[in-house]
Amino acid sequence: MKPRVNVLPPLLLAGLLLAGCSFFAADQKRDYSRAGASDAERIADFESCKEQARAILARDQTIDQDIASGSALPGTGTDTSLQSNLDAYHAQQRYDRLLDECMRERGYGPAGN
Repeated sequence: MKPRVNVLPPLLLAGLLLAGCSFFAADQKRDYSRAGASDAERIADFESCKEQARAILARDQTIDQDIASGSALPGTGTDTSLQSNLDAYHAQQRYDRLLDECMRERGYGPAGN
């Protein structure tokens, strides 16, 4: 009989590391620039892009919840903290990409380039 390997501690550690990365990534300040754009215009475009990214993520989350509600087994006692951490990490990554795409579509690039 093979000895059982407990994979839970490494998975929990990975989840915590990803959650920590996501936490610090959310606090990073993004700065964009576009020739001829005033600070007020840049801030307004940035806020608009943030709102658009949040709306897309909210729509995606609603779809994911609808899908998950059909496959969930109530009362199974399954620990979903790792999955929740991974979902939060992926949501932050998607938000960052959506925000960057929106700003690029408006003609902005990273400041200093």
